[in-house]
Amino acid sequence: MKIGVAIFLGLCVSKLVNFLSQLLLTNSLSVETFGFYSLIITTFSILAVVSSAGLHNGVIRYLSIESVERKISRNVLSIYHKVLFVGLILSCASSVSLALIAESISVFLIGNEGLSQSLKICFVALPFSAVLMISSYFMRARQVFWPEVLIRNILRSVVFLSSVGLLLLLGLSADEALFVAALVLSYVIASILSLLAPMVYFRRVGAEKSPIFRISEFFKFSIYSILILVFYEGLLGSDKYAIAILMDDANALGLYSGASMVARQTEVFSIVILTIIAPKIASFPEFSDKLYNYVKTISIQIFPLAVALMIAVTAASPFILGLLGPSYLEARIEFLVLSLGFIFSSIITPVGAALQYTSGIRYEIFIMLLVMIVNLLLLYPAITFFGTLGAAISTTFALFLVGVMRSLSLQYLAR
Repeated sequence: MKIGVAIFLGLCVSKLVNFLSQLLLTNSLSVETFGFYSLIITTFSILAVVSSAGLHNGVIRYLSIESVERKISRNVLSIYHKVLFVGLILSCASSVSLALIAESISVFLIGNEGLSQSLKICFVALPFSAVLMISSYFMRARQVFWPEVLIRNILRSVVFLSSVGLLLLLGLSADEALFVAALVLSYVIASILSLLAPMVYFRRVGAEKSPIFRISEFFKFSIYSILILVFYEGLLGSDKYAIAILMDDANALGLYSGASMVARQTEVFSIVILTIIAPKIASFPEFSDKLYNYVKTISIQIFPLAVALMIAVTAASPFILGLLGPSYLEARIEFLVLSLGFIFSSIITPVGAALQYTSGIRYEIFIMLLVMIVNLLLLYPAITFFGTLGAAISTTFALFLVGVMRSLSLQYLAR
């Protein structure tokens, strides 16, 4: 319970700092420029998942402290170093490759050739993002949460906020590329410090041994994780790409992006839940009645908290969006619709974790792929008839569909 409260408070601080950064951005950038900035961040979020090769989830699945069996074979820290090395090589290769085709990405995916320089700067952060994710997830697997809370979340957010504030004090607020560079700096500093966390931890507790496992299984699971995360981030990012392409209205894109980024702050609920239960769920190599009952109990406990959060968000929505700037109040309905989808997802988070970290992972891949395709098909008519509200409705429907399919898969596996 104390760990859960600490993680929740830490993530709340991180989300608050991120929100303050967003306030600075929306109040200093034009709505149109902020819309393009959000597209760059969305693109980075998707590619960061690919560049890390899903190795961070492999660490949770196979190096979780609850997964230690009677038979032990090799030093856990040695395995971590090998995984980190592979992740660094893959992410560096991804960074260089993507930088070479940044112009094509900015034209065909974002629809603005002028953003290629910002994309190139953003791609520099990919290796640092991979290091940060693998290191913090490794410590999470050992049931040590302070590196993730203090370094990956709070410190990185504070560095970004400080950098944005400095740029504004210097009067350098006209170019979104500088704010992208501030994001890169936050990843560089956080990743360097995250590398020290395992060294500090193992110096204190001594060497640990890991359960015997085949390295091929580790990388196979990591690839599965890539697919799940790419499909999920693609599902959440496709609305902004669709608005940019179909509406050709930079102002509408900016307003929707502001509402969407604030709505996604409600994911703190899901992140806390997943951070705590993922290592526990990873200790179940196969699906079982015990796991089903565990997941079901947690989801039931989450429900009233999720309802209370939605009520609070609805009541505070005019104030929250007003902080972004008066013009962002126009996107209040979109904000509420998207918040509903994200908060509903938090209720189903334990179910998704149960599928992803057990033999049900193939179900999770299929669900994410299918729903992403459904969302892509729905976005065109939704935006054509309802504009940005249609994009919000389509995305929220997709999140509800993910929840329903996850629940049905869970019940099927439990039979």
